[in-house]
Amino acid sequence: MSELPEKQVKRLRALIQEAETNLAAAKELLISIIGDDDRVVTPRSSTEEVGGKVVEGIFDGQMMLGPDGKNYPIPANYASKSKLVEG
Repeated sequence: MSELPEKQVKRLRALIQEAETNLAAAKELLISIIGDDDRVVTPRSSTEEVGGKVVEGIFDGQMMLGPDGKNYPIPANYASKSKLVEG
């Protein structure tokens, strides 16, 4: 079996890291919806203000590195519609 070129190995590692980050984000979203006890949490009224966690960081074109050192995935449609710039 031939060895994969270093470029492909780096790309695979990046894809795995991105998948792990996306899974972590999906788990956090699921917990925010159903809570820790597997019950679906619904808002009391539609006029209630929706709170969210604001994270500021460095955007690299695909992911954002937060001040806590975590990578946060940014959906392509959000990045294209907002005024995010790399750096």
